[in-house]
Amino acid sequence: MLRRITLAAEKEGLSLGLAIAGEGAAKDAIYARLEALGIADPREFFRCPELYRGKAPEKARAIGEKYRAQMGQLIVGECLGGDEDKGAAAGKAATV
Repeated sequence: MLRRITLAAEKEGLSLGLAIAGEGAAKDAIYARLEALGIADPREFFRCPELYRGKAPEKARAIGEKYRAQMGQLIVGECLGGDEDKGAAAGKAATV
């Protein structure tokens, strides 16, 4: 269905949004699927697709929080002297 619409859009020189808007039942199915994927306004999505960021902001925050927590544990361990023995052993091995 979508492939047929994209081919027609290319042939007629239309944007994908305009081509879908003229499709009736197919438009409704496409918009419903986009809404199910979390796109609040499919018409806006097709008006400015370059602004779509998907779930990138949420994923970036989750990754940042994960590694911030891990670095916090690492820094606390270093401040408490937890890694001093490892550093001293590495220094001795390097001088031998």
